[in-house]
Amino acid sequence: MPKLVANGAQLTCNRGMTPCQLIVFSRAVKSEKANLATVSDHKFGTNITGFGMCYSMANPAVQAASAAASGTPTPAACVPNLPAPWVPSLAYGTYDRGTLLTADSTCTCAHAGTIEAAAPKCFIEAR
Repeated sequence: MPKLVANGAQLTCNRGMTPCQLIVFSRAVKSEKANLATVSDHKFGTNITGFGMCYSMANPAVQAASAAASGTPTPAACVPNLPAPWVPSLAYGTYDRGTLLTADSTCTCAHAGTIEAAAPKCFIEAR
């Protein structure tokens, strides 16, 4: 059975330096333990707060910081640009808010980052 992602799951980005927690406000999909995330829970500032510093050269802020440092690659504050929802590898359960987010789902940042859920304590076994 797939593992479902719940509110508070730790997220990582392969271009960010610090993990953050997934914030799921809606109680539309709730298990006995926590609010479950759907593919729609991908908004910066609402569901995803950022990953500290970003070191992707596809990020305009990193490009500017690197140019100011005479071309030396220089990280800048992470402000994820998340134009598309999470992509689950397995469509497990569809609700008004969308398909439930499974532990192996990813979300792509326009700055070339890949975001994943990484904290098993916030994964819930589907039944």
